[in-house]
Amino acid sequence: MTPHTLPHPRPQTDSRFPTAVEAYPEEANRLINAGLRPTLSHLRVLRVFLSDRRRWLDGEGTYRLLLTEHVSTSLPSVYRSLRKLERHDVLLRKWSNGVTGGKASYILNEIDTGQPRYDVICRYCGMTSPLQDAALVEHIRRFARNDEKICVYHPATLQVTCARCDQARHRRRPPMID
Repeated sequence: MTPHTLPHPRPQTDSRFPTAVEAYPEEANRLINAGLRPTLSHLRVLRVFLSDRRRWLDGEGTYRLLLTEHVSTSLPSVYRSLRKLERHDVLLRKWSNGVTGGKASYILNEIDTGQPRYDVICRYCGMTSPLQDAALVEHIRRFARNDEKICVYHPATLQVTCARCDQARHRRRPPMID
């Protein structure tokens, strides 16, 4: 063996198995445009949010959806990917307070205009619909100007109960006793 040769040749990539970028070209381009490296973990988490664009998901929910797709990943990898995607404005994050403390939920950032995002979200099933009300946005801006505050846009949600969940809850409830 000469001093400049390796004992084993470098493994060649098998053309039968596509790379992550070849397998998910649309998602990879979105990550590259955001300034992120398109790793398999980032691509898989992004695919979960692209498949259900109207729903806020937390880390555990994202992890469970990946498990149902038979993707082998770990919960810390999912959280790392969520944080990086949020940091690069691919996802939006909101905090909600619960009995056990705060909880971060994420949704796909489809609006890169710098405008605020307001959503109406069902408390039970998590389905989301955008609330696009110019009067509400103007009211928030006026409030910020009057109190000499800086208006920084963060996603805001209005929690409601959708008609489907309301009907399901009424079917399970015992009748009211007068």
